[in-house]
Amino acid sequence: MVYVVKEDVVARLREEPRATSRNKKTMQQGDELGDPVRESDGFLFFEINANLNGWMLKDDCEELPDAARLPINEKGFVQECVNVQFLFNDETKPVEGAPPAVTIRPWVVSADFLIARALYETDIRNLGKNIPGSDGVGALQVTVAEWKDFTDNGGALAKDVRASDRDHSVLQIPGAAWRQHVHGKAMSKIRLDAGKATAEDPFIPSFLDMFFAHVTE
Repeated sequence: MVYVVKEDVVARLREEPRATSRNKKTMQQGDELGDPVRESDGFLFFEINANLNGWMLKDDCEELPDAARLPINEKGFVQECVNVQFLFNDETKPVEGAPPAVTIRPWVVSADFLIARALYETDIRNLGKNIPGSDGVGALQVTVAEWKDFTDNGGALAKDVRASDRDHSVLQIPGAAWRQHVHGKAMSKIRLDAGKATAEDPFIPSFLDMFFAHVTE
């Protein structure tokens, strides 16, 4: 979901969810706010960019209809899936002061799987909520829970991400990649606990295994 400032409204981005709280920035009609992170007392909290966040009166903003969602450049989407594959599977250590690296191998990320997921979910279209009972959005229908797991546990891979990135069909790709890694690792543990694999020779799920995990979780 994407929210914007309502027509004929001059809205104030507040420091706290109170009408008397300090105004951090005055927003004009049509300004894009992104995906609200949380709600409190009639206010929504937005992380608009890396340097700007705050509380907006809910009555001053509205959800952008799906018809207004921007179309996807499919070539760009596919290329970014490849870029994310390289990023996740790279074992280069992060620079000093950065969040810790996350061990991806042997449960690596595949661009082919990410593209297949987008084809299955939306035919690589920038849709809003498309699955009954799910809050997933975008080409990959990334959910709030998926994104939170990525931002909480993705270490250096999630260093620069924002809550609003989930609703962007290209910026959300790392969240879907993280889910693939997590599912692969979880299925490996199931086999390990059952005595059908070892830590030295772990179970590596196939793409079909990954697909079943994705659609049945």
